[in-house]
Amino acid sequence: MKKIIAFLDDQSDKEIVVKSAIELALLLNLEIIVCHLVFAPSNWEQLNRNEKSKHPESKLKINDARFLMDDILGEIRLKNIKAKKRFLYFDASETNFELGFHKDELIIMEKKFLKRGRNRALRELIFNLEPSKLILSKPIDVSKISDIVLTSNFHEIKSETAELINNLYGYLDFNLNLVYINTKDKQENSDISINNMKKVIAEKRFSRTSISIFHSERKIRGAELFANMKGGDLIILECSQHILNQELARLNLPIIIVNKCDD
Repeated sequence: MKKIIAFLDDQSDKEIVVKSAIELALLLNLEIIVCHLVFAPSNWEQLNRNEKSKHPESKLKINDARFLMDDILGEIRLKNIKAKKRFLYFDASETNFELGFHKDELIIMEKKFLKRGRNRALRELIFNLEPSKLILSKPIDVSKISDIVLTSNFHEIKSETAELINNLYGYLDFNLNLVYINTKDKQENSDISINNMKKVIAEKRFSRTSISIFHSERKIRGAELFANMKGGDLIILECSQHILNQELARLNLPIIIVNKCDD
């Protein structure tokens, strides 16, 4: 992971996103990109003055976002963190998008962003992208992370997941709870799941680990139930299945979602 994307829109609680981005950037020595969503043609920067004047509301929103991001950049740089800003112009009526995110980045967003109806099309795009997503309902206090729950199919885990966990090992003292979650749609023999988790631990050199099998109707719900049972502070979920917005709406713990090709 090389950069953190602090992802905002005009209704975001910047305290949740920005404070959490600062915490992680200070811990892992990462750059922050403050990215603000504006509903405008995706080629906004290429439009001439006359073409932009056809979108007066977008112009006002862009101006407001620019002031907000400049204020946030000042706050971040006071912490001696490298930071930049950029706009994400989005028009749901368009069919081709280049959002400009990369797989070595972590996108931080608040849970309420996902619940806003106007963001539905963008939400689907973001969740199909490779970058990991940290979804928060309140600012994360990194210093209090002592138990992390990792759930996956464990046939293998993505290099980004292993890198993130091993980076955290360098700065935090935490227990890593590996759990395979059997759901009504996908179940696996327990011996296979346990052997896969043991293999991941050995190959990735994870330490202070535990292994569990858990049963739940849905994977995200099961991850939080298990985390609550274990006193978990953070969930890392590798998943390729479609994630229901209702599941995220009910989630209270911070969760990092990592896309996988096969699950």
